[in-house]
Amino acid sequence: MLTVFLLTIPKLGVSGLTCMDVKNSRTAVTNRSFNRPTGGVAAVMLFFFLNLNPHHGKPLREHVAEFDFEGLFLIVAGVVCLLLGFNFSESSCQ
Repeated sequence: MLTVFLLTIPKLGVSGLTCMDVKNSRTAVTNRSFNRPTGGVAAVMLFFFLNLNPHHGKPLREHVAEFDFEGLFLIVAGVVCLLLGFNFSESSCQ
């Protein structure tokens, strides 16, 4: 498991370099062509070597019964009112 993790680290490190390089730089093309095979190798290794514990969760009906729809509605309504207030205050200011 540690081997799989250590082999996926270069994929994460190399992908950040393409964002920093200049658009017409030769290294940007090299880094982009290096990312796809590295990501593919990491995905294949994770597929074969990652062993997850089986999880037996609750059925969807129990999740829906426990969900707080009133709280969700109040939070969404509050955020919408806040955003509308920001929008109207910006347009009415002279």
